[in-house]
Amino acid sequence: MGLSEFIRDYWDVYALVFGITFSALSFILLLYFLIYKATLKEPKEHYDYINKSEKKYLWRASLLVTISIIFFLNYFFVRDTIIAGDILKFLAVSFSFFIIGLILAVIFRYYFNVYYPFQMEKRLERIRYKIPRFIIDETGKRIGPLRLLNDDEEDLYLDEGMQKEELLNSIDYDIWIDDKTGLKKIERYDGKIHALRCSECDYQTLRIDRSEIINEATAFLEGEMVKYYHCDYCGHKEKRHYIIHKI
Repeated sequence: MGLSEFIRDYWDVYALVFGITFSALSFILLLYFLIYKATLKEPKEHYDYINKSEKKYLWRASLLVTISIIFFLNYFFVRDTIIAGDILKFLAVSFSFFIIGLILAVIFRYYFNVYYPFQMEKRLERIRYKIPRFIIDETGKRIGPLRLLNDDEEDLYLDEGMQKEELLNSIDYDIWIDDKTGLKKIERYDGKIHALRCSECDYQTLRIDRSEIINEATAFLEGEMVKYYHCDYCGHKEKRHYIIHKI
């Protein structure tokens, strides 16, 4: 069977099947995300899952939808070309649909990388401070509603390492407390400043002092860099080696 015969007899069938398949995969992916999110009970669990996974799932679903659109366009708009047996015109039209899909993918990528994070940040803030909050004690009884402590109050419940993390803004802690029983819930959030976890004190207070290139990367060989770190809490120092990719 030649290419022209294959296109004439089977292309529209395959285009329809693949279009439906990729649409179904996109739907299943989103459905899994939504069902799993619905099983999470605590606001902190919602926050962490959305912060870690939502953009990833939506981006993958948008790619699957984009691919399905390409196949559906081929199914609905190249039939006359197939019947006429004009292979060159068929290839040109199909390629134009591929370019349309590529443009859609770029638009989706730009949206999720530039605009969407601002929307997600607003939703995450609402989830983070959602009230009322409760806590389950050892007997399984629900205690609350809880009160969110302010910055001055929460220092009484944070150890020195935690306070240092907050001072560096590498970690931000929210403390919810029941004033009647004294039961509390401490929630940990990433701060605005990047810091690593110290191997000595186990707090996220390890910051870079300086970096040094040992071997420059070339077009043929990888390079090597050493970064020197210092813990702002316990004073621990260490160095870590990193590979510099080929140019």
